[in-house]
Amino acid sequence: MTTFSIAAAARAVGTSRTSIQRAIKSGRLSATTNDLGERVIDLAELLRVFVPLKGNRQGELDDQAAVQHG
Repeated sequence: MTTFSIAAAARAVGTSRTSIQRAIKSGRLSATTNDLGERVIDLAELLRVFVPLKGNRQGELDDQAAVQHG
């Protein structure tokens, strides 16, 4: 599962961190806490709310991903 930090999610969809945080606070976007205690957003959830991503090539997504669990 690929997850993004709030900052990486904002870069991936071309919006601000504040917009991502507002979407989480309003319940429009779900975030979880990883093993390090950081709030992260799953790629599928990001796609559900902010389609399409700014960069759609897999390499760009891998560069922006905060954490990858396989």
